Amino acid sequence: MIDFIPILPLACNEPGLTARLADQLHQRGGKMHWYVCCWPPIPNAFIHSPLAEAVLHGWLTHALALDGFLRWDFCLWPANPWERISYRVPDWHAGDMSFVMPGKDGAPVETLRYEALRTAVQDYELIKMVERKLPVEQAKAVIAKALGCILRVESLSEFASVAEKRSGELYSIDPVDYNDARRILLDALLSEIRTS
Repeated sequence: MIDFIPILPLACNEPGLTARLADQLHQRGGKMHWYVCCWPPIPNAFIHSPLAEAVLHGWLTHALALDGFLRWDFCLWPANPWERISYRVPDWHAGDMSFVMPGKDGAPVETLRYEALRTAVQDYELIKMVERKLPVEQAKAVIAKALGCILRVESLSEFASVAEKRSGELYSIDPVDYNDARRILLDALLSEIRTS
């Protein structure tokens, strides 16, 4: 096996095992990502999902020490998506199949969910910047403090039971908490720049 992409509950079932497997894949030149699709119900990016759940994906990717997040959908639309976005109801939730909508000119129309996923990528890159610019132990402390604004659990292993939880039980769905976490990272970077 070179690359591996477990679904979130599997990646979180034993975070230590996930980290060891990721290390083994890296030694072979591979990568390890994680994903969600029509399941689990949280954290996801369905139309009914809080937007913060899509932003959380960047933070979880880093917290799990994985290489990335795979989202299988982008523009898989039913026949008339502007009239009815749902597909295979009730098995697949509205929004599971697309992050953008078809524009009249053929170009994709971005959605708030797409923007939230873009924010997840930016947050992940901001965390990686903190790791590159700050001394190792300081970076770990800053990132842990920022993540503390978002996570409501002591261990990522609690995400193995996401199917039994509701939005907001394991993590914040308040955008203010994500802004606070981002501010912690940015303040640390600015402080490092000023002292360099």
